[in-house]
Amino acid sequence: MRIIFTDFKGIFHPNSAIARFQPLQPLQREVNRLWLFRWAWILADLIEKQPDVGIVVHSNWRYLATGVELQSFLGPLAPRYVGSTKGSRERWDSIAMTVEQNRLRNYLILDALPTAYPANVNQLLV
Repeated sequence: MRIIFTDFKGIFHPNSAIARFQPLQPLQREVNRLWLFRWAWILADLIEKQPDVGIVVHSNWRYLATGVELQSFLGPLAPRYVGSTKGSRERWDSIAMTVEQNRLRNYLILDALPTAYPANVNQLLV
């Protein structure tokens, strides 16, 4: 299986959409109210003919939501949800740990903040 590690902000909705996020409200309500994950269909269309591609979430949302909730937020990508990274809050550290533990060889990282990664992983960043 090929894996896409993905953040949410800047990937599935604009960064500005989070500005009005109210953390004390139910997550699904905020997702709907702010029209979050509105761009998920774009990635779904791009990988439609690639049945061996799974999605692993490395977004900080993994600390706010259950796996079932994360999967539901992904809309058309929900069937491809494999799980989320564990451990470190640092983006690259949590991905590197997941890659090592699962002996992954074929993966990419979708993230709107490339400066959060060491220079030697630039070829993996989209």
